[in-house]
Amino acid sequence: VLLVVSGCGISTPASEIVPKTEENEVVSPQGDIYQNTRFGYRITLPEGVVPYALTQEQTAISAQEDSEVIFLVEGETNFFTIRGIEGVRSPHEWLSQNLLFFYPTGDAAQQIAEFAGEQAFVLKGSGTASSPARLVVLPLNGNLVVISYEQDTKTFEDLVDSFERI
Repeated sequence: VLLVVSGCGISTPASEIVPKTEENEVVSPQGDIYQNTRFGYRITLPEGVVPYALTQEQTAISAQEDSEVIFLVEGETNFFTIRGIEGVRSPHEWLSQNLLFFYPTGDAAQQIAEFAGEQAFVLKGSGTASSPARLVVLPLNGNLVVISYEQDTKTFEDLVDSFERI
């Protein structure tokens, strides 16, 4: 079984994603907020959900305030991923280079919408392996932030709704 962590271009067998705890784990005063100071956003986490990042060895560790890519897992195969990207001029430029990675069949509806106070590209697919349920690409604090997930769930919709610029 092969799981694809959307947005970071890494394919990792499930057996190789082994969560481990770091001593410098990010813990907010409320215990339910993940904040990324590097890319300037925060999300409200559902109870019991932990944001992870991947090491070079493809081991899942607790996400830090400066993690480039974070992901949350619901079930065994549904990933919610937020990726910060530095050095890209616009969402349009990034999408023109990466659209086929996320939607190889071109199966996605696209719109421009306000998201966290910015104009963002929002793509909606069918929620299959070749067409993730949602992809959001927005400029944030001079960088890009890309949010994706494979299948629609209330948990993931709530995460998107909680996304805030800091």
